[in-house]
Amino acid sequence: MKNISTLFFFCLIFTGTSSASQWADNILENVAKADAANCAYYPKVPNLDRQFVCEELLINVSNALYKNWLNGGEKDIKTKAINEWWNAESVSSLRSPLVRLHLAALIGQSKLNRTEEQLEYVRKFLRSDNELIQGAALAAIGWVGESDDLKTLILILESEQEGIAEKSVLAILKLLGPYKSAKILTEITENLQRDSIKQFIRKQLSAFG
Repeated sequence: MKNISTLFFFCLIFTGTSSASQWADNILENVAKADAANCAYYPKVPNLDRQFVCEELLINVSNALYKNWLNGGEKDIKTKAINEWWNAESVSSLRSPLVRLHLAALIGQSKLNRTEEQLEYVRKFLRSDNELIQGAALAAIGWVGESDDLKTLILILESEQEGIAEKSVLAILKLLGPYKSAKILTEITENLQRDSIKQFIRKQLSAFG
């Protein structure tokens, strides 16, 4: 934990202001709580009770990453922090896939760096048997993915798994944009069986006219 804090504030001490400091403090506070519960190796935890505890704590870390990410300015400082946390080698909850996939998504959103490393990482979890991790991977692939990832996303959508199929629709829309996605999603909808996913696709497409 000390190493992670030092990495960030080395950058922050010269260029940061209160907004970025508060954002980072909130994240690191939640990381510390997850570390105290030994969640760094999630989902490889010893029992179901610990898994539920770690899921809640790691979701709190992820939520803290997104909170005020776009608001309050200083995005360049926040982006530097995100990159430092991605590259941090210390064993902590920031290394858990459930958090790391969100870091990859934010790096993709920043559009300031090449994302091959993040893309390779995200692809490993698109078929995870952990629904939370798979959902995080689908959210990230929309930001760091390439056209080659479309086939995998379509297969996941066609599985019609509740919750996951919906996330794959959002990933396709983000990856290709609404207009390129429209024809593909419309054709897929005709062959789907679950009414709720059909309605979800139609609702998403209707938002773009």
